[in-house]
Amino acid sequence: MLVALLSDFGLRDAYVGVMKAIIHARAPGVPIVDLSHDVPPGAVEVGALLLEEALPYLPVPSVVVGVVDPGVGSDRAPLAVRADGRYFVGPDNGLLSWALGDEAQARCIDPHLYLTPRSDTFHGRDVFAPAGAALARGVPFAEIGAALPSWERLPRPRPRRLADGALEARVIRVDRFGNLILDARAVDLPRSPRFLVAGRAIAGVHRAYFERSDLIALIGSSGRVEIALPNGSAADALGVGRGTLVRVEAG
Repeated sequence: MLVALLSDFGLRDAYVGVMKAIIHARAPGVPIVDLSHDVPPGAVEVGALLLEEALPYLPVPSVVVGVVDPGVGSDRAPLAVRADGRYFVGPDNGLLSWALGDEAQARCIDPHLYLTPRSDTFHGRDVFAPAGAALARGVPFAEIGAALPSWERLPRPRPRRLADGALEARVIRVDRFGNLILDARAVDLPRSPRFLVAGRAIAGVHRAYFERSDLIALIGSSGRVEIALPNGSAADALGVGRGTLVRVEAG
């Protein structure tokens, strides 16, 4: 069974490698893929967004181990969830919530699965990697821990309709290329939309990056609206980042 990893650990340190080593030791031969380890530190919403985008391409069954955990060491629960034929392991802070349907079943990971001694600063190694490995090697879900009736859910990002009829969208992620991913989708946009951000106006929605050399708006592969600068970084050109508001008017 495939194990997919998502974290904010980056690759400079050994954190990701150690988690993989734990999984290999406890579930030999299980394939491991990296969804991303470049989630901005502590950015739970960005991690949830990346997981939601990747989910349709993960096989059934598979195990997702997600660690974006600014509350590590606190009393937040260590979570294992079964949903739509897949398993998800991570902190109960909303990271997993957009990937889980209404029929999801959750359990609190039992300490008998932990690596010992358990650190209060690296639950990715000591709690989540061992639990993910257990599921990958076929340990029954009922043996992972006690059932949880509820878990933390993040509100889904959505644009806001203003009193004058315009739409107020928000940059929810900046990708590696400097593209600004908004909380708006095509269905939210007026006809002939005009985007106002950082003092710049961008007219219309284009099909692909190559169609212009200046700032453009388009519908990205995730289905969300993006502001992009072909062969450059829109984030750098505009001096903006995650959380920036974008006004969308009918042109």
